[in-house]
Amino acid sequence: MALQASRFDEAHASCMTVDVATRMELHGLARGRILLIDYFCVVGRRGTVLGDVTLRWLAAPAELPRGAARVDDVPNVPVFIVPELAPLMVAVGGRLTVAGPRWAPFWRHPVITISNGEPWVDFFEARATRFGRRP
Repeated sequence: MALQASRFDEAHASCMTVDVATRMELHGLARGRILLIDYFCVVGRRGTVLGDVTLRWLAAPAELPRGAARVDDVPNVPVFIVPELAPLMVAVGGRLTVAGPRWAPFWRHPVITISNGEPWVDFFEARATRFGRRP
């Protein structure tokens, strides 16, 4: 277990905006889990590039991909990001927030919004392969 813990202390990233209300709500949504910010991209039929960022909850640190960096912008919830996404989040003005209807807390979920889409498109076009990204 000590080997796993030291692995996550290596990399940290401050790469997105998170307001106070989101930090508090994420703490409730996490329920002891880890939030991983990852991505997928693939070249579809006729050369169309498909890609997006994924946010998913993990039960244990052992499920984190190798090299994942801790996001320092959310101090009270363990949030990790794959390293190649951190500079993209800075470039696009990434903002971590919670979406969904307030009257239905079970539908609330974390999302990332961006203010500048051009680097976003370039990022996925540069990484897309016929078979998709493999962890």
